[in-house]
Amino acid sequence: MEYEYTLTLPGGITIGISAVGGGTVGKAYANNHWQYEVRENSELICEGADLRSGWAPATHEVMAGTLLSFLDNEADVYTGSGEMGTAEPADGWGWDVKVAEWCYLNSDALGMARVEIEESDND
Repeated sequence: MEYEYTLTLPGGITIGISAVGGGTVGKAYANNHWQYEVRENSELICEGADLRSGWAPATHEVMAGTLLSFLDNEADVYTGSGEMGTAEPADGWGWDVKVAEWCYLNSDALGMARVEIEESDND
């Protein structure tokens, strides 16, 4: 799938975001569902359509920041669970073990990108 908005991070990581039903980059949408995928060097890491902008309108960039927050948090939950390296997700994990471990291994890039988006949103 081709996404309306793509964010490229160091290490060959790309994040694609689209408003479900179609959208325009730069326009903010309230009460909307968003599709996403995360890839590293073309390998699919995770995808879904479970992101939502609530009553506050959000742009594609803001929703990419929201996804980055969830992925960055997954790294924290994974390391704090005491279950690193297990075959089954522990309570509180948002994704499966493969994605949780990937988030942990890429937490610096995810966190830096999230902060950059948050800072640009405040300008």
